[in-house]
Amino acid sequence: MSKKKCFKDSYTITSWYNARSTFYCVKKYSAEKLVVITSRECEKLLDEIKEEANFRGECEKILINDPFEGIDELKSAIDKAKEFLKGFGSIVVNLTGGTTLLGYIVKEVSHKLNFGRKISYVIATDKRPIDEQKKIRM
Repeated sequence: MSKKKCFKDSYTITSWYNARSTFYCVKKYSAEKLVVITSRECEKLLDEIKEEANFRGECEKILINDPFEGIDELKSAIDKAKEFLKGFGSIVVNLTGGTTLLGYIVKEVSHKLNFGRKISYVIATDKRPIDEQKKIRM
């Protein structure tokens, strides 16, 4: 993994659905706060994975009831993200790590909440063997 970048006064927005590679983004792009768009099912492991990624900042969760077909939850996710992102200067958007719908919601949230902020789009890549990726430890 390349050198960690620090984004002061920034948020990282990412989706997550059983893809631990998402948190390589958290490790590499050190934002002050994190917004995770995920399902209720995957929320259960979030604290453990944040610990493994050594993330100590604030984490806001936007829970999507149906991470595969819940497109009707898009407006609600955008409204929640508006509250979380008030006052932040830049946003790091991870385009990987979730279902297709969760990734779409992440993209739409970043697009709708741009407001002239600097937005960096990143792709988190986990190059470990698949057996290693399934383990919590990074």
